[in-house]
Amino acid sequence: MVIRIKIDVAVVVAAVVAEVVSLILYSEQLPWRQPDVRYLIPSLVGDFGLAVVLQWIIMTHWYVRDWRDGLSLGLFAGCLYAALSAPHSVWGPSSAISLAFNSVYKAAIVSVMALTMFYVRKAGY
Repeated sequence: MVIRIKIDVAVVVAAVVAEVVSLILYSEQLPWRQPDVRYLIPSLVGDFGLAVVLQWIIMTHWYVRDWRDGLSLGLFAGCLYAALSAPHSVWGPSSAISLAFNSVYKAAIVSVMALTMFYVRKAGY
């Protein structure tokens, strides 16, 4: 099996937009912010890696033709994250709420990346 990866402007823009969304969702003024420190460089590297994997998924398996396809891809990723994490991380109501928020966050990030890549490519970049 050959995996071909092409890095273009859409991937870079999607990674940056995802990091901006992460910074907004985890700002210090919001009540669900956890008391930890986010480092920008590792976050951008992780977002870039996710954007590359997401580009491969979009190009080979899950075509994004409009905004509904991008949202459904994000919803699928969030549900997949919840299904894989729940057996190991839920031990009570508070941990279930935490997992639900993290799953919604993952779905939002994947949706934002998929839609950003779609609209940047649609614009011709």
